Amino acid sequence: MAKPTLALIPSAIGDKLYSVLPSDGGGDFDLTRATTATRVNSQGLIETVASGDVRLDYPLVNGVVSGCPHHLIEPQRGNSIGNSEDITASNWNPSNASTFSNTTTSPSGSLSMDSFIENTATSSHSLNPLNMTITADSRNCVSFFIKKIDGGADRYIRVDLVSSDFSTGARALFNPQNGTIQLPPVSIGSGSFVDSGVEDYGNGIYRVYLTCKLDASSTESRVQLYLQKSGSNYSASYTGDGGSGVHLWGFQFEKDAYYPTSYIPNNTTGLVTRDADTGINTGDISSYVNSLEGTLFFEGSFKDFGVANRLSLNSSTTTFEDRISISYDLPTRFRIYYEGGDVGSSATFTVSSIEDNGKFAIKWNGTSIVGYYNGVEVFNKNDNGGYSEGALNRLSLSTASGTSGLFTGKVKDLRVYDTALTDAELVTLTTL
Repeated sequence: MAKPTLALIPSAIGDKLYSVLPSDGGGDFDLTRATTATRVNSQGLIETVASGDVRLDYPLVNGVVSGCPHHLIEPQRGNSIGNSEDITASNWNPSNASTFSNTTTSPSGSLSMDSFIENTATSSHSLNPLNMTITADSRNCVSFFIKKIDGGADRYIRVDLVSSDFSTGARALFNPQNGTIQLPPVSIGSGSFVDSGVEDYGNGIYRVYLTCKLDASSTESRVQLYLQKSGSNYSASYTGDGGSGVHLWGFQFEKDAYYPTSYIPNNTTGLVTRDADTGINTGDISSYVNSLEGTLFFEGSFKDFGVANRLSLNSSTTTFEDRISISYDLPTRFRIYYEGGDVGSSATFTVSSIEDNGKFAIKWNGTSIVGYYNGVEVFNKNDNGGYSEGALNRLSLSTASGTSGLFTGKVKDLRVYDTALTDAELVTLTTL
């Protein structure tokens, strides 16, 4: 197989996405992000990355770092839950319960995870931060980290994501003992459950999340947490023993969001925003790209199917006259755009999930364009108009304009070859 002329393989932290090929820096990608952000480092711990720096994020499998890192590219999001790492703060309002600071090691590796402990009342034992403003008829996501408390009785943690009057929303029950969703989540009133999940961060710590849509008129939401003795129903009232509960850390409430993004620490009582990762483009790479024939390869995953999301090899103009791009328009459907001059078309193909790691390859030779996904040919078109020499001169994690269709997701490998690889080579290259 030919050697790529440009290869982006995540390997270094800095203010650029550094390409290992070419070695002179000509294939590096710029990055703009005006705020700090977090990642999972090589030790499996959450750490803060400086403003404008890339994030090499390491995958966790069963709570252990497994495999090479990826570049984490995310949209702008905010965390509306104040004092997100301190449930002893005044905005948390415990009822029939007590909170204690810094009782065990958190996912950041510091002694900063708190305890939420029931009293002996025969009642519900709850905790809730202040109400948060939301957009009516929108999806919102709450996430946080849990861990069982050794020495006490087993307790479940229930989260209700509801309107300020508790009338609409959804709830879920999580099991800190084994990191599972204990009961099927349910909708409340005219609210709609959207999604829930659990991620294993190791050391008995799990990040859990719940996403729902409130009714069309609700513009204020609250997160209500309950300890539960029973795991067989959504009954929060019981007689506490005065010593059992769960460890909690890293709360996050994201408005207008259907999934949780990386943790955004909030040590204030208001909103903390993480800016989007944007402006991810190379400079002029025409000397490394053969516009007459070549291959574009990408390994990674896409997020945010509710908006345009694209990577493109393009002519660095705001028009669409010369481009090869991978986009998607549904949660399980990708679209490949190809256009040379004013001649071009698109092809679509379906997958099980855009959020799964996938391998794409597109080759062109002036008369046809062929695409592979995870070892299978997904389209083969003969109506490509071809590209003039030097037409494809920039690689962008966006449309050609660099400001729309911003890619969000994970980039594990991105390459350009100056020759059209054979079908057999494309099968080998894209097989998981």
